Amino acid sequence: MRALLFDFGGTLDSDGGHWFDRTCRLYADHSVPVDYSHLKQAFYAADEALEADPGVRTLGLRPLLERHFAIQVRRLGLRGADVAALLAQEFGRPMEECLTAARAALERLRPRFRLGVVSNFYGNLAPILDEFGIAPLLDVALDSAVEGVRKPDPAIYHLALSRLGLPGKAVCMIGDSLERDIAPARALGMRTIWLHEPEKSAPAEKYDLEVVRLADAVEFLERATERSETAAGSPA
Repeated sequence: MRALLFDFGGTLDSDGGHWFDRTCRLYADHSVPVDYSHLKQAFYAADEALEADPGVRTLGLRPLLERHFAIQVRRLGLRGADVAALLAQEFGRPMEECLTAARAALERLRPRFRLGVVSNFYGNLAPILDEFGIAPLLDVALDSAVEGVRKPDPAIYHLALSRLGLPGKAVCMIGDSLERDIAPARALGMRTIWLHEPEKSAPAEKYDLEVVRLADAVEFLERATERSETAAGSPA
């Protein structure tokens, strides 16, 4: 493999946790009384509103989360800006820790691989990657709101491969979604690593490797590369 592509949400900012699942746990942890179906509607309404708002394009992580939770709280009929601010703060803290760790992980991989991110995002992926020092480590970064195409549409992966100048077989995709990350990448010949929370499972034929921590994927890739380099340097 010559390059690695990473999802952002649930992969670089969390060890396999989808944003909506993490949002549900957050409301429960803070005893905010909401119905699951109403929360789901509010969450995805916030998603759509932010994707359609050009003012989002320059936002960093915390301002993005504050807007997202403000829309949720308003849609849910909850009172007080303090609720949205608290939820955004609590949601953002572990994300910031994971993104700092992700930067260190990518720094370890950078000497051996070209790196990229392919994400369904809000148009401000670039400033957030820059905010956490990840942008300088990347060869490509594709944000669905900027590109006008979303995963699992293979077109966004074709764009990534084209910008890398590599065929699918030379690339590995690491992501938390079997539907949006793993399946379309495999269809284009990429190797795949499924990062997921421990309680999740899926048939082994759907991915090439499964891990429950991004660090595990990094260690596997480093060992695999070292074995390959050793084999290449062995005398015939």
